[in-house]
Amino acid sequence: MQKTSPDQVERVARLYRHNAEAAAALGITPRSFVRVCRKLGVETPYVRAKRRRSDASAARRRPVTI
Repeated sequence: MQKTSPDQVERVARLYRHNAEAAAALGITPRSFVRVCRKLGVETPYVRAKRRRSDASAARRRPVTI
């Protein structure tokens, strides 16, 4: 089995929109992809999308101060 380089994992996590797509690009299962990302401290596509949704909803709820 060939190890995946941290640079390659980071790049794939940035390029793809879903964990399954990123995992397929690396030739591993989605679960393995998530494990590798957690081990390396890389944000997965799912976590990135979740964070963006959270940031957007928080920005809408903030009161406007003048």
